[in-house]
Amino acid sequence: MFLAIIIIIFMKIKLELCSMTKVICKQTSMCGDCGVCLMKSSTNEGYCESKYYHDLFVLNPPDCSIKDHCSDNNGKNKCLNGGICKSIFGGYFCKCKSFYHGQNCELKSGKGKFVQ
Repeated sequence: MFLAIIIIIFMKIKLELCSMTKVICKQTSMCGDCGVCLMKSSTNEGYCESKYYHDLFVLNPPDCSIKDHCSDNNGKNKCLNGGICKSIFGGYFCKCKSFYHGQNCELKSGKGKFVQ
């Protein structure tokens, strides 16, 4: 029950942020993941209209794009040793290259070692 209430609160916050004031847009990508660029027939201008956004935990106002959790403050990738970083709900994960593991691919696995 408690988890359901928390999810509903996050959804309400997310939908409120996604339905921010209409923003004039010149191309569809300006509206981010949260909106759709619609054209005004009378003025030949576009504006961003909100749409449902499924990510409950990650926001990057004002365009509702997914926040980049992969770069540190210096712009460096958090995944080491050639790992590939992916931003996810409220954080990130690293897909490590062969023979590396750990949250940031910082640990080296020896040849033939099994890593759980």
